[in-house]
Amino acid sequence: METDKIKNAKRFLSLRKKLNLTQQEMSELFGVHLTTWQEWEYGLIVPFPKHMRLLEQFEQNPPKLLTIPDMCRVIRSNLGLRKFQMATLFGVQPNTWGYWEKGEMKPSNEFIKKIKQMYKEIIEKEPLQKAS
Repeated sequence: METDKIKNAKRFLSLRKKLNLTQQEMSELFGVHLTTWQEWEYGLIVPFPKHMRLLEQFEQNPPKLLTIPDMCRVIRSNLGLRKFQMATLFGVQPNTWGYWEKGEMKPSNEFIKKIKQMYKEIIEKEPLQKAS
């Protein structure tokens, strides 16, 4: 007989696969530490009721998430740069940024953090520019 921990672990893993996110990204989505997410997904601990409710909510109505390629396009557009200029800015090969933008290649975690930070800074600035 399957335990609640194992049943929940399968549900957490299934949701992560459905959303096509990393464990780190899922932990951020749920507002918990990476190791907490991993313990849920491996069936080591049972989540708090609020996290189970969030799981149920996301299973029924998956969140619409902005992907890394989407963020790359927003950043480049906002900066008014070409793809090779973005590659230079990030210190990667000329075609790499284009691959990231098209979703043909996933950046390393280091670059994902930089992209998310740049995106966050652009989004936080945007309303101020429109207001003035």
